[in-house]
Amino acid sequence: MSLYAGVYVQSRLGKSELLRLILEKLGGQYDKNSMTTFQMDIYLDKNEQYNQEKSKRFPDGFLYFHYLLDVDHSDVGEDRIYIDQLSQVLEFLWSIDTPAVAACDFEGQLIKNGGYRNLLLLWPQ
Repeated sequence: MSLYAGVYVQSRLGKSELLRLILEKLGGQYDKNSMTTFQMDIYLDKNEQYNQEKSKRFPDGFLYFHYLLDVDHSDVGEDRIYIDQLSQVLEFLWSIDTPAVAACDFEGQLIKNGGYRNLLLLWPQ
């Protein structure tokens, strides 16, 4: 199983600000568009497929959210801890009213299935 995850994020924050907020939550090292923790490497970029209108469509509109976090397991650390830390990222984004959905091979192991098809989470209007 691949431990890569794409986390689609709909936010009005700038890339640097969004990444810094995640860094404050997780700790780690920050470098312009990326950050590294003991468990994961995160790269944030604008989603090339971004479309404001399509992003509003539930449940697959997340594919058109503004940002894409490319998240991968670092070469060290345990898989379970990595998955838990990715769940923390999702939970943090949701706690600041930021729509986010993870697309990966292990969505079922993430909090709220990574946000996919979850009607209780905030969705763009």
